[in-house]
Amino acid sequence: MANTTKNMQQIRHILQLRAQGVRIREIRNATGVSWPTIRIYLRKQ
Repeated sequence: MANTTKNMQQIRHILQLRAQGVRIREIRNATGVSWPTIRIYLRKQ
């Protein structure tokens, strides 16, 4: 669903996975968040 707010737990999970070296594609599959949204959160960190 477009323009839905992600909760902080989901954002933390994305950041933790990336810190572990997980690729964006794998993060997308694990969390169900689109890759553009994941990239936005990774840029803001």
